[in-house]
Amino acid sequence: MDSNERISTSPIQNEIFSIQSDYAKPFKKSKLEIGGRYSSVDSKSETIFMNLIGIDFVIDDNLTNDFTYREQILAGYGLYTIDSLFKNDISLQLGVRFEYTGGIGKIPSEDYKSTRNYHDFFPSFFLTKDFENNNSLSFSYSRRIKVSQQASRYMKSTNRLLTW
Repeated sequence: MDSNERISTSPIQNEIFSIQSDYAKPFKKSKLEIGGRYSSVDSKSETIFMNLIGIDFVIDDNLTNDFTYREQILAGYGLYTIDSLFKNDISLQLGVRFEYTGGIGKIPSEDYKSTRNYHDFFPSFFLTKDFENNNSLSFSYSRRIKVSQQASRYMKSTNRLLTW
């Protein structure tokens, strides 16, 4: 079949919802911060291939497919900062963040479903000593998660039509 005899469309629908709340309570030489966030993404892609048969384009059921993906993220954090520890030239910051992520991808026509659920804690610690002439020395530790386009890669790996 000549490549000019086939056309395709791939409409994608995304619904994104997010809500966040933060609270900060300052004290004389310190501050407490807490907060949380919830977000969800519902994504649906429909890839339709049509072949030219005579003068009409007819849907090719062997190549046409749907893919749905739903992801939910729930996160919360707490942070405590002391501006003047011991002397006025040392500051301390302690924090922790919790994150839960759940995702499910489906290809209904192939009766395929894949889920990913994970959760973790991310602590942080910062200690800074200020010196004269705007110099400072800092020690820090933080555990972070590298956020990538996992959903995009996930969709490409599970839906063969999206990689063509």
